[in-house]
Amino acid sequence: MATIEPNLLAEINRLAEQGNMYYERENGERQALNTWRSALSLLPKPHTDYDESVWLYACVGDAHADLGNPQEALRSYEAAYEGPEGHLNPYVLLQMGKILSDIGRWELARDRLLRAYMLEGKEIFDGGDQPYLDRLREDETINL
Repeated sequence: MATIEPNLLAEINRLAEQGNMYYERENGERQALNTWRSALSLLPKPHTDYDESVWLYACVGDAHADLGNPQEALRSYEAAYEGPEGHLNPYVLLQMGKILSDIGRWELARDRLLRAYMLEGKEIFDGGDQPYLDRLREDETINL
């Protein structure tokens, strides 16, 4: 796992927090997206060598999803997945699975959703994501 020089890390964290503030505002997704992209641009390449890339790419994915850009959201979540231990991040797996399901790629969606379930349990589907858990049940992927 690669590390980042402390001053650069402080600036990345500052931009990430600023992006979070924008994201919490009504209609702030675009400003948040641009701010998180700025933070990502500060990461040395390849970005996915750094822990910070996982949560920054996930944030970018969230903004794209909220803006109605599922393909861009999926690309961002896939980049988060490629980061250090991103493939073990239940949130990233859930978000990827949801989008993959929504765009009709159920086989891969099932894999991601099932992994999120195995890491976090059914609670990961709380808060509006119950239909995806139901789909796993209907598909007899899980038996609850």
